[in-house]
Amino acid sequence: MSSENLTGLYRSNLEHEHFLESDRVGWNKLGLIYELEPAGEMPETVAPNHILVVCEEAFKASFQINGQWHYEQYTKGDVALFAAGEAIPRVKIDRDVPLIDLFLPSDVLLSATGEIAAKVEL
Repeated sequence: MSSENLTGLYRSNLEHEHFLESDRVGWNKLGLIYELEPAGEMPETVAPNHILVVCEEAFKASFQINGQWHYEQYTKGDVALFAAGEAIPRVKIDRDVPLIDLFLPSDVLLSATGEIAAKVEL
């Protein structure tokens, strides 16, 4: 699977500035985007791959789950993980914030965990 397939759906749903994309450097099994997420609202979507998001600056966010709004304060270095096939909720953020998004296809993640598990002695 090419990295374009890993990040393409994400890119088409949310229009904003990407400083770095794995698509540009030809990565084949891992998707990476370093982006400036604009203040405002992101629609609910479904994660096609596992996504690990690292916050590069502090911001406030509200997100909607089961019709109810929840409010959170995030700081630099906070991490969010979204499982493949799961809904990413509708989110509102209070300011432009740089984020690092790492897209992990299930087969790559399973292969990596299998290799680690094979090396662990009990």
